[in-house]
Amino acid sequence: MSEPSSKKLSDIRHQRPSEQILALSRAMLLGFLLICLSLVYWGSLRADEMQVRDDNPRSVEAELRIHRGQILDRTGRILAETVGAADRPIRQYPYPNSGPAVGYYSFRHGTSGIEKSYDRLLRGETLDLWSELIRSSLHRPLQGHDLQTTLDAEAQTKAEALLGSHTGAVVLLSAEDAEVIAMSSHPGYDPNQLDAEFDRLATAEDAPLLNRAIQGAYQPGLILQPFILAAAIDEGLIRLSDEVADANQLIFVNDAPLQCAAEPKEPVTWQEVLKSRCPAPLAELGDLLGRQKLETLFTAFGFSSMPDIPLDSNDLNVDPVDQPSMASIGQDTLTISPLQAGLAWLALTQGGLLQTPRLVNAVQDSEDNWQPVAYGPPSSVRAVSQSSARRVVSAMGTRNDVIEFSSLVLSGPEGNRNSWYLGLTPADSPRYAVVIIVESESNLSIAEQMGRQLLQAAIEIAP
Repeated sequence: MSEPSSKKLSDIRHQRPSEQILALSRAMLLGFLLICLSLVYWGSLRADEMQVRDDNPRSVEAELRIHRGQILDRTGRILAETVGAADRPIRQYPYPNSGPAVGYYSFRHGTSGIEKSYDRLLRGETLDLWSELIRSSLHRPLQGHDLQTTLDAEAQTKAEALLGSHTGAVVLLSAEDAEVIAMSSHPGYDPNQLDAEFDRLATAEDAPLLNRAIQGAYQPGLILQPFILAAAIDEGLIRLSDEVADANQLIFVNDAPLQCAAEPKEPVTWQEVLKSRCPAPLAELGDLLGRQKLETLFTAFGFSSMPDIPLDSNDLNVDPVDQPSMASIGQDTLTISPLQAGLAWLALTQGGLLQTPRLVNAVQDSEDNWQPVAYGPPSSVRAVSQSSARRVVSAMGTRNDVIEFSSLVLSGPEGNRNSWYLGLTPADSPRYAVVIIVESESNLSIAEQMGRQLLQAAIEIAP
């Protein structure tokens, strides 16, 4: 029984050196494979448990040395960059007014906006285990990659200046493909001063960290009128040339009286109802359309879901229509953001089809080559027919080559009113669309002047 065992030991002792080296190599390869699997496990599958901790000096040191990539506007101007010493780089924002879209990066307070949505790219994190193992073993800091947005720094600066000290939001979009050219929210913050002011910003009653352009939830009021009229035309309920009786009839919302914003010209047609922003005829249309058709319309125009955009947004809980008459004048359960209003507004010029907003044009890959960001086609669900949409847009008329619609909207039980403005230019072939809301402002001309000036600036800025 002992002879076979002795023979095996003898064979092992007399193995050739090359066989011993091969066995050792296999053992080392197995160990290296286990290390790689561990990196995958902790770096990907359990990444949430490996966040940087204040009590881990090595992790803190590694985080502070990361050289994040640049965020650029559509023309290559820098919106965010990392500057300073290699061992203590600083995140800097040359255009502080780009905060709502660009967001911020802070070691202490995290990220928001594009800085958050594209954090892995901007940090330079990779799933290439070999590259990561080499970088880690040599203690080299992460080197991020750049990205280019659809924003225009000049238009962004103009939008900020126009909002001034007013509370509200501005969204400027390209009409053809829904690129976000400018996005402003007031009150705002300077991301360069975020660490010093974060505690005040986070507790301020006027919520400067809230991006009102996408997180704001406002009652739309008669801003819904163009969409409701287009749907009513589709259903055969009205024609814009039909006469309307008692168009300026007084109606009440929470005891607040509402009637036409301007005295309609005789004979009063549906087109005149649209131009004069009369609520009573629209309330009657709401009852004729009914709950189901109104809810279908709101969904098709994107009012029932958050836009697919890489920005922080609130959870959207959409309540069903309660009173169709109130829903059709935007005083029921529906609330929308300025971005939602802008996309719906654009849909009227795009044959009733809702587009996906674009905020990032291109990103750098691991070799620092620019790769375009792919976006899906417009919604295949047509909110209203192309012909009805065209009729309503044409019926609004033009002012200095701008198609526009504006309204004072009752907001809240206290009777406050918000000013809404929707604009398109040039009138014959729209290239830009703007949506503005000014909170607690009863002077509608303020929002109107802002919108007209921003649209004019967009035409002048355009390459």
